[in-house]
Amino acid sequence: MLEQYTISNITFSDWQSLWSHAAVTNMPQAWEYGNMKAEVEGWKPKRVAVFNANQQPVALVQWLTKTLPVIGGIARLNRGPIFLDTHNLQSQIEITQAVLRMARRNRWWIIQVAPELPNETDVHHTLTQRKLRQRQTPAWGSGLIDLRFAEADLLHHLQGTWRNCLRKGQRLGVTVKRSTDIDQLLQSYQILQKQRDFQGLSETQIRTLAQYHTLHWQFNCFVAEKENEIVGHLVSVHHGNTATYLIGTTTDQGRSAQANSVLLWEAILHAKQAECHWFDVGGLNAATPAGIAKFKKGLNPTLYELVGEWRGYLC
Repeated sequence: MLEQYTISNITFSDWQSLWSHAAVTNMPQAWEYGNMKAEVEGWKPKRVAVFNANQQPVALVQWLTKTLPVIGGIARLNRGPIFLDTHNLQSQIEITQAVLRMARRNRWWIIQVAPELPNETDVHHTLTQRKLRQRQTPAWGSGLIDLRFAEADLLHHLQGTWRNCLRKGQRLGVTVKRSTDIDQLLQSYQILQKQRDFQGLSETQIRTLAQYHTLHWQFNCFVAEKENEIVGHLVSVHHGNTATYLIGTTTDQGRSAQANSVLLWEAILHAKQAECHWFDVGGLNAATPAGIAKFKKGLNPTLYELVGEWRGYLC
């Protein structure tokens, strides 16, 4: 079955055209995200398209590669492939297998992959057969909101407590506007990093991601104010038909006034108005702090969990 798929390098123009046909997209596979990893961390993106036996494109893939002294070539695949249509799990597995065969052809000595495949037995079996070993890190999980419903339906679908917090924030006068002040955003984010002792994105990564603006990439910074005082920030990224919640910060006053709910709701509506089909809540798994998990689950997203990270040598 694997022989029915062929893989070819792809130009930015063709990638952009096919990206618009993806069932669901994610940020790590976006062309712009690959550019950021190249600029900031020295990774070299390798982008390819996968074609079926009829020479119809079925998936897009962005590997990140490096050549290190002594070790040789290494490659990372984070949340790929991006499937260009609705495929059943078996065809998704077969497409992913075809992509993994690239490693031997390219002589990558070490590969680390976190495929865009669900955490199911068949997927584990396939990756094990490829002589990959699962890493002991939490598997990526999150939740998707279908934005193709009317605004009233989206509001009704929220958990009652979450909806009440949103209305409280609106009633208390929290307002949200778009901003291009990245310095102000970074100041807020760095305070949060120190308070909660987490690494997150670096300043350089955020500045680089914010500078891109293409047909399928939009970095959106929202600012919440109450009584002319800034009480919170939120960043969402539109990458094709999907938007992802990337950063959220609030002051003590903002938390009391439910600014986090107002910010996130405005980001969701903004994505809907931009004709995104999906809003990803930006991470929701076993490693998510309880308070953040409760907040995101209040949106009633459709939860998903991927198969996790795997590593192999000359696979």
